[in-house]
Amino acid sequence: MNFNKGIKGTVPTLKLKFGAGPERTITSGYVYSNDRYIRYSYRIQEGDNGLLIITDLSGGAITSLTGNEAIISLLPNSGNIITADTIPPTLNSIKVTAPAARYIQSGSGDNNSSTI
Repeated sequence: MNFNKGIKGTVPTLKLKFGAGPERTITSGYVYSNDRYIRYSYRIQEGDNGLLIITDLSGGAITSLTGNEAIISLLPNSGNIITADTIPPTLNSIKVTAPAARYIQSGSGDNNSSTI
């Protein structure tokens, strides 16, 4: 989240989901001193498949450095498209082809040599 001035306070709770997957709640956002950003961190989990959707942004108490309350609202997608795919790949078939026309013939004699 970006603001036009430096901010301080406690961060809102962010809820998100990928496609039809389960909703995830992130409460560990950070406001850095005199910064204009709130940063959230999320690690993709099993079941996170599809387009990222922010479902809720609520709570917290963000103000400007001078104490004015920040107006926070959930906006539609801003053009950043994030998708996840945690479905492991599967092997449907395998095709084995015959080896090349060359062959190895076992040798005979004391040194047991081979010819190609």
